[in-house]
Amino acid sequence: MQTQNVKPVNINDHRDFLASGLKPGDKVHVGIVGNHVSDDAVLRGVMEDPQRPVDIQGVKVEIGGQVIDLPWGDLVEFWKL
Repeated sequence: MQTQNVKPVNINDHRDFLASGLKPGDKVHVGIVGNHVSDDAVLRGVMEDPQRPVDIQGVKVEIGGQVIDLPWGDLVEFWKL
C-alpha cells in the first residue's frame, strides 16, 4: 500500500490553533513574512492580549535558541511537523 503525501494544514489564526492540538514543546514549521522559513522551530507558548486572555494573538516559538513572538499577521506558514 502506497501512502500519499498529505499537505499540512496551515494554521492562520486563534481558531485554527485551537483545532490543531499543538502544545508547547511540539516541533513546528514556520514561514515568516520576509521569506524566512524554518523546520527547526519549537512551539514555546502563545501570545495573549492581557485585556482578552481568551483571544490568542499569535505564538511564541524558539528558533536557533532564541524565543520570538510571532503575531498571526507575521506568519505565512505555520504547522506541526
